Amino acid sequence: MARGQIIGTLHERCTKLLGGFEQVAKRRSPHGFRLSMLVSEYLSIYQQPWYRMCRSARAETAIQRPGQGAPEDNKPDAFPHPKSQMQTKTTPSSPYPFDCLVFVRNVHSGTNKTTLKSLFGQAFQDQDQDGTRPTPTMGLDYVDFTKGMDTCYLRLASPAHAMRLLTYFDARPKTQAHGLDATGRTPLNGDKPIAMEIVQGKKEDVYWEKVPEKVRRQAVDRVVQSQLANDSEVERCNETSGSRRKKRTRDSE
Repeated sequence: MARGQIIGTLHERCTKLLGGFEQVAKRRSPHGFRLSMLVSEYLSIYQQPWYRMCRSARAETAIQRPGQGAPEDNKPDAFPHPKSQMQTKTTPSSPYPFDCLVFVRNVHSGTNKTTLKSLFGQAFQDQDQDGTRPTPTMGLDYVDFTKGMDTCYLRLASPAHAMRLLTYFDARPKTQAHGLDATGRTPLNGDKPIAMEIVQGKKEDVYWEKVPEKVRRQAVDRVVQSQLANDSEVERCNETSGSRRKKRTRDSE
């Protein structure tokens, strides 16, 4: 017997048994038919190997059924998005710099790009003190803001700068007192503090798709160069630390 005929026979048997079971439940439950007996009978059917085989075959058939469009989640993204976890490393072939885009809410609708750049640049003013390598843009590449809106996007120089920005404003809640407030103040009663999140996944793809390719390539190049510089700095620090440990070992001998 062909595989399709076997599956059809199993499915028909399963349907008849469960259909009869449902009819018995509807007919007898008003007269005191014990629910535990119904449950036991159902479980005895469910645990049969042929029933599990039938369920598996039906699921496989549904997936392979022709004439149906692909699920929304399986449609290809506008960009190949290799990220399976946070902060996939950007490479020269990346379509855009990963984890460098931040979405900001609750800015003053009367503000402007210059004011916002000064406001958010506060997070990078003391970057030399904690070992973060300074950049000409102070970590903030571009402020994507439309006049009259209370939201904006920020393009950061690297994922590390994006995380630093979020950490800074999480520890220091701020709100703009007016449109030209470039320092911010502590939120008063009823004020909504500035809120941020790193944009990832499909939303990140959609945003960068609208950015000119030349700008994307420049952003990718900056992140790659920043990563190389940081890797070199880490290697230098490791070598220095190793030399100090060896010296202490020789001195103690």
